[in-house]
Amino acid sequence: MSPGAADRDRNDDADDVDARFAELVASLDDVEGLPPGDEPEPSRADDDEPGATHGPGLTYPVAPWVAVGPRDWDATAQMDDAEGEVDELDAFVPPDPGPVMGNDPLVTMAWLAAAGIPALCFVLFLVWRTAPTVIFQAGGIVCLAGIAVLLWRMPARRDPDDHDSGAVV
Repeated sequence: MSPGAADRDRNDDADDVDARFAELVASLDDVEGLPPGDEPEPSRADDDEPGATHGPGLTYPVAPWVAVGPRDWDATAQMDDAEGEVDELDAFVPPDPGPVMGNDPLVTMAWLAAAGIPALCFVLFLVWRTAPTVIFQAGGIVCLAGIAVLLWRMPARRDPDDHDSGAVV
């Protein structure tokens, strides 16, 4: 094939493409043949130009030949209702927590002695550097007594009525 014949074939193909494109553009101007129900609804927003149509819930103009689809409507309220129904079905109600301080006053006092006395001694040391050493020694003894009570009250074996195998996710 000669180089000139290839150029002519390309020009013929380009002319065919241009003609087909012009035909498609001309078919877009014909909106009279649309079936009923494919026309966009007028917008609820204020129109800048009279006779302009907007998609439902949209603020930009929509071409008259564009069909309104399921993604063009505002479904926020319907989605919220559906999510609410699912949440009602899958609602998790956590069990009531036990008492914060526990029901054994000895263990509560032991925790206060084991954790509170060292903190109190530290603050006392920062504020009153010339405090008598007897205060710090008594604090140390009370802290050790609290730790001893906590170790003494710690369960030695598992409760036979407890059939829980551990953490539940």
